Amino acid sequence: MALYLFIVFVAVALALLDSKKESGGLKAAFVLITIFLGIRYMYGSDYPAYLDLFKQYNTDGIPIWDIKGMLESDIYGELGWQILNKLFKPFGYFGLIMALSVFENIVIYKMVKEYVPSRWYWLAIVVYMLNTRLFLIGACSMERQWLAVCVVILATKYIEEKRIIPYILLVLLAGMFHKSAFLMLPFFALGYVKNLKLKVSHLFLFVLVLFIWNYISPLLMEPLMSNYLIDEENIFSDYARFADKETVNEQFSIIGMITEVVAVYLLPLLGLLYFSRVDSKMQKLILLYIAALFIKPFAEIIPMINRFDYFFIVFSISLIPALLSILSKKNAMLAYGLALMLVVIYLRQTGVFLTDSSWARSYIYKTIFSQPWI
Repeated sequence: MALYLFIVFVAVALALLDSKKESGGLKAAFVLITIFLGIRYMYGSDYPAYLDLFKQYNTDGIPIWDIKGMLESDIYGELGWQILNKLFKPFGYFGLIMALSVFENIVIYKMVKEYVPSRWYWLAIVVYMLNTRLFLIGACSMERQWLAVCVVILATKYIEEKRIIPYILLVLLAGMFHKSAFLMLPFFALGYVKNLKLKVSHLFLFVLVLFIWNYISPLLMEPLMSNYLIDEENIFSDYARFADKETVNEQFSIIGMITEVVAVYLLPLLGLLYFSRVDSKMQKLILLYIAALFIKPFAEIIPMINRFDYFFIVFSISLIPALLSILSKKNAMLAYGLALMLVVIYLRQTGVFLTDSSWARSYIYKTIFSQPWI
């Protein structure tokens, strides 16, 4: 844990170099993060399982051009993921991890660069690296879905441009790595939302609707539950059950309630409050971010739904610092106070996660240099 926190500290410090004048600090921070992810070995709860899958794909005797054979294979994983693993056979599993780390962090770097003012780059790094769902669970462990999430980030560009063909193609590509991405297809309709002006009264209505939805949605979903929706044998579902367990354990504590309100609900509401003050592209991200709030209650019934909201919460990396930047123009003390509160919340979240006995053993940092090339 000490090395990981040191990397976070250095990455934040590098991003702070851009506070007054862009000097390449953010780029250096992402280079450091990419190296940390690219050379890791057995760091992440699903790392051993994905390594085993890589070996299975490349010893199953199915050639890369035999699509039917891969579709009929009983080895776990979507077609796109199987093809990608086979393509990297000459470079090994370590080569695959390095390539994924480079691609995914370029995507996130560009998202931060586009939406976040330079003086708030540091907070984007904090949200990315200290929100355990985004970095430790997402980037370090969920190899298939995190790749799908990053491809969907690229697709969202075409929502604003109303270019349905590239949007659909990219979402379909993402779904080839993790089928949950297919559910993002209807969100292209957000491109036709424009000139939406929200007043304070609308916020109260939104809170009321969200409150009612949080109560009735689990009741609506419960009758639809069946064994195939929750696969307890699925080796990749452990993180979702942990996320659900953490929420249940913390919601009855005062600190847990503060965490829930600030990190989950307050900032999306801030997005609605400043909705009319941001450009159309950011409005689309705010709407996507808010969509996660309406998906969240279903996780009480089906923890695996936690998978789907990754396609929305990933935008918090850019939206949280961007929104606090707007707030700081009116009330700098409040903006930086909220930012500090988030840092404390995320640090606590990270500490709880990395000291949990069932997870700590999966997050002991080792590098590929201590192993023969695989």
